[in-house]
Amino acid sequence: MGGIIGATVKYQSPFEVKKEDDDKPADQTVDQTATSTVKKKTLNNDQYYATGSTSGCSFYEDYYVKYTIHLFNGRLILTRWKRSGSYWSRDSNEMEAGLKCVGACSSLNGITQKAWWGEGFEYNYTYLADFAPQNGYAVCFTTNDREQKYMRVFTEDYTLNSMSGSLEPVTIQYQLY
Repeated sequence: MGGIIGATVKYQSPFEVKKEDDDKPADQTVDQTATSTVKKKTLNNDQYYATGSTSGCSFYEDYYVKYTIHLFNGRLILTRWKRSGSYWSRDSNEMEAGLKCVGACSSLNGITQKAWWGEGFEYNYTYLADFAPQNGYAVCFTTNDREQKYMRVFTEDYTLNSMSGSLEPVTIQYQLY
């Protein structure tokens, strides 16, 4: 019997997650999930939003459902995605979300209205609202567990292309309420 008497052996479960070093800059792994904390995201004009592009803001995701906001041709686009096998596809159920422009406001706290399910729904399984600077938008969405959530979005900043006058990056703030 060749063992060491009195030795302590530390066992690490294969299910324990090793924590990363805390010295990484916070902006390397930004969690975009909407919470009651105000979050900020810069959106670029995204011609590939219909393909599930990641340049937008993916503010809610579980295994079965995710929601994204994109900027496309001067419009904010809310899309509900549903997992089909191992791929995401746009969900055609118009009563699972809503997007509504509530008009000019000075901050995120100025948005008190709520969107209704199906509001803003247009063709191609998306919800659309024209972009305007210093405007508020109300969003509603349903999780896979049938929980109804409300989010407000404020268009904080924007840049126009000096040659074409088109929108370049747009900065939004968003928060559940």
